[in-house]
Amino acid sequence: MHLLLSVAGRELRRQWSRWFIPATIGVVAILASLSTLIGLRSQAVQTGRYTQLLQQVVQAQVRPGGVAMGWQMEPALRVVRPPSPAASVVRGVDGSSPAYWDFGPGGVLPSAPTALHDADDVSPAVDVEFLIRVLLGLLTLAMATQAHAMLQPRGELEGITRFPINQRSIWIGQAAGSALFAFTGWAIVAGAVIGTALAVAPDPTSSHAVVLTVVRMTIPSLAYLTMMVGIGSVIAVSLSATQSRSVAVLLVWLIVCNLAPTVLLSIARVVHPVSSMLAMTTTRDVSLATELRAGELELGSVLATRNVQASTLGDPFDEDRYPELEPIWIAHVRDARHQAETIEGVWRREEDAHDRWIDRVEWLSPASLYWRAASDAAGTGRVARQTWDVAIRSYAEVLRRSLFDDRPRVNPRMPGGDVFAMVRHSIPAIRNLPVFDSADIATTAIADLAVPVGILWGYAAAFMILSTVMFLRVRH
Repeated sequence: MHLLLSVAGRELRRQWSRWFIPATIGVVAILASLSTLIGLRSQAVQTGRYTQLLQQVVQAQVRPGGVAMGWQMEPALRVVRPPSPAASVVRGVDGSSPAYWDFGPGGVLPSAPTALHDADDVSPAVDVEFLIRVLLGLLTLAMATQAHAMLQPRGELEGITRFPINQRSIWIGQAAGSALFAFTGWAIVAGAVIGTALAVAPDPTSSHAVVLTVVRMTIPSLAYLTMMVGIGSVIAVSLSATQSRSVAVLLVWLIVCNLAPTVLLSIARVVHPVSSMLAMTTTRDVSLATELRAGELELGSVLATRNVQASTLGDPFDEDRYPELEPIWIAHVRDARHQAETIEGVWRREEDAHDRWIDRVEWLSPASLYWRAASDAAGTGRVARQTWDVAIRSYAEVLRRSLFDDRPRVNPRMPGGDVFAMVRHSIPAIRNLPVFDSADIATTAIADLAVPVGILWGYAAAFMILSTVMFLRVRH
């Protein structure tokens, strides 16, 4: 153990003694600070937009009359998603998630995304997660490769491997020194982000969210950087020529950190494509409206067969005068809802299959695993999106039962073209309808990070064991 610690300490001092190493870490820290600053400014703009949307909802709720008929989309029931300050550190899927959701007879109507990239894409924004995954990952990979190459033939420390000492401790000590270097780099970047947040955040809530996100990102970041050390050790023991190692480092960095996530997601779109949500909602709403229109026409036909005259019917009229109308209307509502749910169900199954496939293939991409863990740690990942989706769908079901499928007024359409209002029950006041409370949305739990972080640590251990075995076989 003493030998391992000595080798690790010597390697850590060696790496930090070279001027361009601290300079590179400093550049990454500065970029992280700028990214956080830009992110906080963007969050301030989104907060203003969020306030405007809330004011529109309040105005719709207090409008004269203040009742809901359930015939069309109801602006007073809109649910607005508050901006996440943690997105200034890790964008995740926050930019491609709806800013608000409206509710109509057909179901949920999400707003257009606040950004143009796909909801499954590893964020193209230069945020802190990107800087750690791409820049600090490259630096760690290069330094680890060089550190272990020093123990190889014609390396600077080849001579030490000829002494009768524990070769395993020397090899692992080099890895430990490289890992400590990476951990120190992460600490500097994290400190820069926290300092920026404390200095420029518009309110304590935002700064607290940034600090908490950085703390929660620590374990995933250390796991990812340790894995890069493991990959570097495998490259060093597998290749003998310095030029070959340099090429391998660049290729591994390009594939693992940059290309793999995008390629896997592109394959997912081919293997399990998801239809357009806009096309689905349009088809769903048209189907429901057509069936309900058929119900109104049938109600009018029933009235016509009873020789009801427009002059004697009254407008509106009470459905109790014609009890046979209510079962007809309920049957059409049931059929309309079944058709709408069938159309949306097909789209949901496509989406679920797509997400399940991505969850599986992410195991093959360490960079995707890190993005997933970092975004979930920030509360801007797929877990948060799915949590919101479940809550919105649950609220839509409540509104469906209490309003849209139980309209207070129905309009029978007579064969001659006359339209009347049939009173089914009193019109509900908007203030008496169920209210959505975003405070009920649970934040991402630490347990949600267990799978991606565990796999990253598993990769790190596997690469280190592999390189150690290869190194010892060469020495013996």
